[in-house]
Amino acid sequence: MNPKECVLVVDDDRVQADTLARVLTLEGFEARVAGSGTEALEALDKGGIDLVLSDLKMPGMDGME
Repeated sequence: MNPKECVLVVDDDRVQADTLARVLTLEGFEARVAGSGTEALEALDKGGIDLVLSDLKMPGMDGME
């Protein structure tokens, strides 16, 4: 069996991020959630992420950074 593609969902609104992660999981993806740009960078450093879906407007580090 092929490994699932892993999507990192980055959003400071935890409810939105968790909802999107659940939908992605139901569609057959592995989904991880990060609540900030800093958390997202830490997850990316660990590896295994194939795609990032990020909120653009977040406090601190925004989605474009």
